[in-house]
Amino acid sequence: MADGLGRAMLRSTMASLAGIMAMDLYFSTMKKVKERRRGGRAEVGGPERRVGERTGPVDPARAGDGPEEGEDRPWHVEEHRAAASQASDVIRGWSEAASGEEASESGTSGERMGDGPVSGEPAAEAGASSERTAGEESAEAGSAPGASGEGNGRADASPTGAERPTDGESEHPLDDISLVGQTHEDGEPATVAAGRIVYERLRREEPSREKRAQLGRVVHWGYGMAVGSLFALVDRKVQGHDLATGLGYGTALWLLGDELAVPMLGLADGPTAHSPGVHAEALGAHLVYGLTTSAANRALRRFV
Repeated sequence: MADGLGRAMLRSTMASLAGIMAMDLYFSTMKKVKERRRGGRAEVGGPERRVGERTGPVDPARAGDGPEEGEDRPWHVEEHRAAASQASDVIRGWSEAASGEEASESGTSGERMGDGPVSGEPAAEAGASSERTAGEESAEAGSAPGASGEGNGRADASPTGAERPTDGESEHPLDDISLVGQTHEDGEPATVAAGRIVYERLRREEPSREKRAQLGRVVHWGYGMAVGSLFALVDRKVQGHDLATGLGYGTALWLLGDELAVPMLGLADGPTAHSPGVHAEALGAHLVYGLTTSAANRALRRFV
């Protein structure tokens, strides 16, 4: 019986390699789909918006790309930058024109009065005032939400781009369910965090960026093969239902691993810190892993 269990665990471990590769392919495909959607929004949006306007054509040379006006989706950072830059250019043009008119009127008055230095002083004051006004209005335009381009998956944002609290307090009790405190760095994947922690404990030094990526891959494949070997225990109990077994096993790994164990170890934020779309994508990846591992395990039964 022990020999039979050993053979089954070896078979499921080999099958898990296919499951890991299928999961990687799934994530790669999802990434490409997101990039195409972002590119499609930029192409569809086109030069259709001015600052302060909801509809109407805009000069293509000065317009920022973005989504259509009627669609309910947020602006991109690039669009905010283009809008802020456009506002600054327009205000600067108005200020220069006003400054030129003031200087012209002051110069004409000075020539009539025969007092050049006095007539030049109002022009200088008008120019300085207009420059200050343009600078203040440009700064206000540049401080619009998203104009700085920050808040995209960094310390003040979740992986989905939503803002997170910066005062150390969670907006929801389940934003942080760690039992040992936060062990991952902001924006760091759980596999990379786990590999970095082990490396720092063993080597007493921080790994480089390249080393972190390598450690993340090792943890990713190691964890996938470890839980894949445990699939043999489930497969021996439930035989003849490969499809249901794969779906159930993938769902269990997602729920117990991604949703509970990983956040409780501080390797990731809590469940409510991410949007439903992030959870759905992770569930899909684990379902792909479970189905592929189950199918490969069935194919290997005649050989191992």
